[in-house]
Amino acid sequence: LKGSTTKKIQKVTSEDSCTAPLAYLLRPQEGLFVAPLEWGETLYGFIVASLPLPFLEDEEEEMLFLELSQDLSFALYSIDLEKAREEAQRILEASEEKFRTLAESLPVAVLIRTQGRWVYANPFFETLTGYTPKELIQNDLWQEISQDGATIIAQWEHGLGSAPFEREFTLVTSGGQTKWVLARFTPVQYEEKEALLVLLLDLTERKLAEERIRYLTFHDVLTGLYNRTFFEQEASRLDTPENLPLSVIMGDLNGLKLVNDTFGHAMGDELLRQAARILERVCGNRGVIARLGGDEFIVLLPRTSSSEVQALGEQIQKEFQEARIESIPLSISLGYGTKVAPEQPLDEVLRIAENWMYQRKLTESLSFHNQVLQAFRASLRAVTQETEEHSQRIRNLALQLGKALGLSQRELDELSLLAEFHDIGKIAIPQSVLEKPGPLDEEEWAIVKKHPEIGFRITQSIWELSSIANYILFHHERFDGTGYPRGLKGEDIPLLSRIIAICDAYDVMVTGRPYRKARTKEEALAELKRCSGTQFDPRIVEAFIAILEESSTPHQGTVSNEA
Repeated sequence: LKGSTTKKIQKVTSEDSCTAPLAYLLRPQEGLFVAPLEWGETLYGFIVASLPLPFLEDEEEEMLFLELSQDLSFALYSIDLEKAREEAQRILEASEEKFRTLAESLPVAVLIRTQGRWVYANPFFETLTGYTPKELIQNDLWQEISQDGATIIAQWEHGLGSAPFEREFTLVTSGGQTKWVLARFTPVQYEEKEALLVLLLDLTERKLAEERIRYLTFHDVLTGLYNRTFFEQEASRLDTPENLPLSVIMGDLNGLKLVNDTFGHAMGDELLRQAARILERVCGNRGVIARLGGDEFIVLLPRTSSSEVQALGEQIQKEFQEARIESIPLSISLGYGTKVAPEQPLDEVLRIAENWMYQRKLTESLSFHNQVLQAFRASLRAVTQETEEHSQRIRNLALQLGKALGLSQRELDELSLLAEFHDIGKIAIPQSVLEKPGPLDEEEWAIVKKHPEIGFRITQSIWELSSIANYILFHHERFDGTGYPRGLKGEDIPLLSRIIAICDAYDVMVTGRPYRKARTKEEALAELKRCSGTQFDPRIVEAFIAILEESSTPHQGTVSNEA
């Protein structure tokens, strides 16, 4: 009976083999009605009734008993159904509470839309968009916030799809800022209605990072021009018959190392940026401009003839000649090449342009160096407030002393250059320090003491002055080893550096400084004697004094700010 799922009433008498378990229910002349209490596939149990035997054969009694069992089964089912509904409601309420708790703590915007309107937005929605959830729900601002997002919503509502999907689009905040978001759309049931759950993840920082990476992949960070990687890709893409004649301009910037050594890499960077701006002004709308690296630039010009590229090159040179970095002129050596036939390799055109560029660099370097020398002369006088007469006085003293010491003509020529350019490193020293009308403090003095090393780097970069680079580096060394920058001692200091140090010191003393009056010739010579063997080479001091004592004319001149 326990396994029975039939709705027919079972009749049991004492003669049935199954009476043993129910014997205690049976009395003489009685039997049992047994019916299952079940609804659907659920068996709740059985209903058992003890009746006189005649009733077991009464069909009406049997029907009444069957109806009773069905009524009881339905009642049991209803009780279960109510319990299930109450449990479902409890679970739903708990689920909604968990959803809200979770949604309101997430760092993503959570929205629910049903029946054509927004019914929920979490607090992060305001963080993302600047609009409050209440503004979204009451005013339906979605179209204003994101037209792309509104189109996606409209398409979903029209088709009412059932599968989740993702989209990326932009939205505009209440402050007018554009942001990228990743939106995940998930169809759900909300309050027993078809609804759409929307999660908005802010992608703005990631998009900006991706754009930055993409930019860095194809651009030179310093100048903003394209880099070699992009140029090589574009060269392959543009190398087609439709773009013939395909021309190339290759340029090598002159003086970058010189500017770096003289004024520092910040000024060298500005030189590169100015060069890039000139190339953009002349060729920007004509082709692809790239910095290949270092001081090399290249321009790829589709549908540009050799005569046209020549005219562009002349315009570039004109603008370079008119530009300046501090006192240094801008200069670039250019080479050109033009591909006119489809079968001609572009690499061959690039080699032609490169060879021409280096050939012109050789012929133009002398002119450029002359311009740089003139610029340095002007800068040195402006920065140190020295006159031509001042340089001439030191040169005359140095040459007299050099001849007395038996220097060769080559050494005298170098000494002449050294007299003019020994303080060339000062053009990179702040003018506020050089023109200070009083003694320098420790920090300012440390800056000034760098000028021999700066002068060394400058003159090494100019071949006309490279022979005096070491003399400039050591012209502030002292004979006793307490000078700078290396602390050389005695005859380890180059002879020409020792000579110019004495001539320079003497001229400073007799011409004075803004914060110290000039000394007489006798006072200056006495000071040289006092410093002989410590600051100056005794042998050279003796020769220098002998030369001046032969002259009856006091050596005087204009005020100098020599350090």
